[in-house]
Amino acid sequence: MFSIDLHILVKPNQRVDQLQRQGTTIIARVAARAIEGKANGHLLKVLAGHFGVPPSSVQLLKGERSPHKTVRILSEPSIVQARILALPEVST
Repeated sequence: MFSIDLHILVKPNQRVDQLQRQGTTIIARVAARAIEGKANGHLLKVLAGHFGVPPSSVQLLKGERSPHKTVRILSEPSIVQARILALPEVST
């Protein structure tokens, strides 16, 4: 199985779930609060939905207690890259 690692900046406790990109980083705004890993679990579900993979194909590698995370998506990298490029770009 192919995989790709992504750098994610998570902003918990938002009104709605939203994924955007800024350069090589994905910015994930999630509605879940950063308490007892709820935001992490919710983030993995949001990413699975966006990339069209089952939740078991999304793994948190680094950043369990940090807003800066590294996540592995078990999928064809070209498909993941195409879905990343489809995300709206955040201006700096």
